[in-house]
Amino acid sequence: MTRIGYYFKYSPGKPDLPTVAQREWLHQDFHYDNVFHACLTLFTVSTGEGWPLVLKNSMDATEVNQGPSPGAHPQMAIFYVVFFIVFPFFFVNIFVALIIITFQEQGENELIDQELDKNQISFDCHYHDCSLIQGYMSFRNNALTSLSTPKPVSKFMPCNKLSVKYKVWKIVVSQPFDYFIMAMIVINTVILMMKTNLTFISLGFLRLFRAARLIKLLRKGYTIRILLWTFIQSFKALPYVCLLLVMLFFIYAIIGMQVFGNIEISNDSALNRHNNFRTFFQALILLFRCATGEAWQEIMLACIKGSPCAAEAEVQDGCGSSIAYLYFVSFIFLCSFLMLNLFVAVIMDNFDYLTRDSSILGPHHLDEFIRAWAEYDPAATGQIHYTDMYEMLRSIEPPVGFGKNCPYRLAYRKLIRMNMPVAENNTVNFKTTLFALIKRV
Repeated sequence: MTRIGYYFKYSPGKPDLPTVAQREWLHQDFHYDNVFHACLTLFTVSTGEGWPLVLKNSMDATEVNQGPSPGAHPQMAIFYVVFFIVFPFFFVNIFVALIIITFQEQGENELIDQELDKNQISFDCHYHDCSLIQGYMSFRNNALTSLSTPKPVSKFMPCNKLSVKYKVWKIVVSQPFDYFIMAMIVINTVILMMKTNLTFISLGFLRLFRAARLIKLLRKGYTIRILLWTFIQSFKALPYVCLLLVMLFFIYAIIGMQVFGNIEISNDSALNRHNNFRTFFQALILLFRCATGEAWQEIMLACIKGSPCAAEAEVQDGCGSSIAYLYFVSFIFLCSFLMLNLFVAVIMDNFDYLTRDSSILGPHHLDEFIRAWAEYDPAATGQIHYTDMYEMLRSIEPPVGFGKNCPYRLAYRKLIRMNMPVAENNTVNFKTTLFALIKRV
């Protein structure tokens, strides 16, 4: 700190009585005068918080013991652009990729000493002596939380295939009509969400719920259903990641209360009545704000050694601690760069599981089989005529079905190999068919 010259300082409410104060050259909050602060500055810049001010200070810097000059070194902007490309955009993404790869490898290591693969481990049917199909996931209106088996769903459709009603029904359930309705939903949603329009009457706050119509689109399309099932499957593992995150917040909240709880809170400081470590709940809220990256570096600077103490605090020489640097940097690193990326790893692992190998059965395959079965068994009796098996399985894509491109002879050859029992009324059973298909896969 260097003292150079004097200046007039005006106090609030006393514009006519200025005081003379000595001018001082002080460090910026983030600078490059030593290795520690240089690393701290670059880490802060890498989180994307406060970097425009650091960039401005770097561009305005001149010579030793000289004041800043706006835009004195514009070439310093190149340094920060290159740093953003190399570190936040490149190395951080590599770090995330390593977390995902490690997470997937740990999951695969559990199967090394087992005879069954991941596909068979995911299912467990208890049908005869096989150990395929585990409590076969949940599907619409039939959530399966234990080792129960799936059931067919009813489908409302006209019985007489020669009637006009049946022909109209075929048009309504056809794919072109489905696309037409989807387009109408999108257009209607856009129009109804406008502030003013000449087509519909305004319904006030109910307009907010009209955007929910787009949720209907989630049921359309094979790829969208895979994504939807990916998130559903991911929710099973996310509670464990959330538990680790809760433990991290709990530990850091307790430490924050002990170390920074006596710092004075003020409206002019980053520690104010909304953000402080006075209580456990307020500490959690403050840490959650830091985890989102919102001005966490300002809170860190407000907690360093020498910060003013609260009136009720017994300490008189200043509160805060230099531990604040380690405390906040480690929390941001563990929370933003590690823990939150585990959420991405869980989702990516489930998505990879459902898409990397077509032979791996997933809940979306079960849903597809139930939809196809309902076309030939609208009353959900669990029985269809054996002659409908060929057309039904051709309408289902592999690995469960045969697909539309499967040759006639090959499809019937597969049906014969499945060796499904046929009842006296020439029908086959829903569960028997499902287990036979899964066993074939």
